[in-house]
Amino acid sequence: MTGVNPGKHNIFDFLTRSPRNCIPQLSSIRTDHFRGRAETVPQRKSKPFWNILGEHDIFSSILRVPMTYPPEPFNGVCLSGMCVPDLRGTQGSFTLYTTAGNRHIDSHSGLVIPVIQRGSNIYSNLPGPSVSGRELSLPLVVSVHADTGSADVTIAGRMIRLKKGEYSDWVEVVFKTGVKRVSGICRFLLLSVAPEFDLYVTPIHIHPGKPAMPISYPPFYSACLSKLHGPFATLGLSEDTNALNAGVLDEQAFLQQAFDIHRERENMFLDAMEVSGTGVCACVFDLTDRVQHMFQNADESDVCDREIERAYCTADGLIGRVVSGMDRNTALFVLSDHGFTAFRRGVNLNAWLRSEGLLVLKADAEGRDFPGDVDWEKTRAYSFGLGGGVFLNLMGREFSGIVRPEDIRALKQEILGKLSNLTDSEKGCRAVHRVYDTSKAYSGPYVDNAPDIVVGLADGYRVSWDGALGRMEPDVFLGNTRHWGGDHAVDPSLVPGTFLCNRTVHLSQRPHIMDIAPTVLALFGIEPPSWMDGKKLKIGTE
Repeated sequence: MTGVNPGKHNIFDFLTRSPRNCIPQLSSIRTDHFRGRAETVPQRKSKPFWNILGEHDIFSSILRVPMTYPPEPFNGVCLSGMCVPDLRGTQGSFTLYTTAGNRHIDSHSGLVIPVIQRGSNIYSNLPGPSVSGRELSLPLVVSVHADTGSADVTIAGRMIRLKKGEYSDWVEVVFKTGVKRVSGICRFLLLSVAPEFDLYVTPIHIHPGKPAMPISYPPFYSACLSKLHGPFATLGLSEDTNALNAGVLDEQAFLQQAFDIHRERENMFLDAMEVSGTGVCACVFDLTDRVQHMFQNADESDVCDREIERAYCTADGLIGRVVSGMDRNTALFVLSDHGFTAFRRGVNLNAWLRSEGLLVLKADAEGRDFPGDVDWEKTRAYSFGLGGGVFLNLMGREFSGIVRPEDIRALKQEILGKLSNLTDSEKGCRAVHRVYDTSKAYSGPYVDNAPDIVVGLADGYRVSWDGALGRMEPDVFLGNTRHWGGDHAVDPSLVPGTFLCNRTVHLSQRPHIMDIAPTVLALFGIEPPSWMDGKKLKIGTE
């Protein structure tokens, strides 16, 4: 979107850290508090190409592109994508009501609410957002009909009839505190009525028709879309991978959800194309990504292969409908920012740094609490994030830095050399494809916010689940046991993206994703700004 490298747009991973305390936080936004009010501040820097188009009076419709939350003013319309929170302020937490009191679910995945069935009735509450320090909720009553495998759910004065295994439509839920009303939408899925009762509720999405916080520009744009198409998913990562990972949803329930969300987005995009004149109409579709994440490494089964193929056939059908609605003057780009590979083995980089004496824990600490368990006055390097980032504990940068400026080069060389040869002895192969010194890989005003080293992992490996949050595990390598078995957080040369165009593309070199922004500008006769790192591709007229 910006045509620049991460050193200029400031996004290096899904997670970043505050040098003041090394606590991991989202890289996309920062929440500032001023006079009792919270303000969400975007952390992505540089200028998207559609802002530049707008300065030349060219209108753009931008749908669900990551890192567009909170939305910024420009000459066009935008519905924000990945990083939009749910109504509870998380990146997606489901709710599960269950009579199986011993059911254990990772608390980071969702809320598990034990309930007791008295006769045919269950009484509980649906937790909502926190407003001014007060946790809001709505009473929820369920009448179970075991003979028909169904249930009636009453919430917010509305009764929803559920059949086992069938999703409800989107249901509006309004949380009230004083005169303030906070609206959300969610879907219900009755998983079981006997011998145990299980009811799944999706994360509570921000209501697109009555957004509690801006998720579009102009702010009323999401309401217009809602009026045209009905309620739709607004959460950044709308497909509930957490629930499938946790075993709350089965594969078919997850797939139905994912394909339903794809259809919502397709309808919005095709409508935007129809009403667009000259300009740009762009949309991010997540279906192929989500299906491959959850089905890529499931023992290479025929079922998984079929579901991945179905996702691509669905995407192919969308492209066909887009092409049929285009005139000959329209250029079509279809691209992905990455490919996919299996995620079979996790790598805990903090466990490796500890084994090398570069990270030291406090006495009797196990390393499960990051950054609290780390002895920062003895630690020279640490890691967190999905991208394999390693940070030096620099004096004057980190809150308790000990690495002196004159020691940086030698320490980097030590880590680069050792990581380059990191071997998984259990599998008998190298786990690292390439290691990068970011001071050489990136350029721009935000390089100092980057990890000092990025580990490009080998095929089949990814930073472990706990390692991504800085938490330490006993071993450097461990098997990935989650349903999320496909990934792309490896060396980028192993998972190249795809670029397709309906016109001839004259290539003197392999195209890079940074080339998209300057190429789009050039198609409209606008000379790309000198600060863009990407190069304009030569696109033919037919």
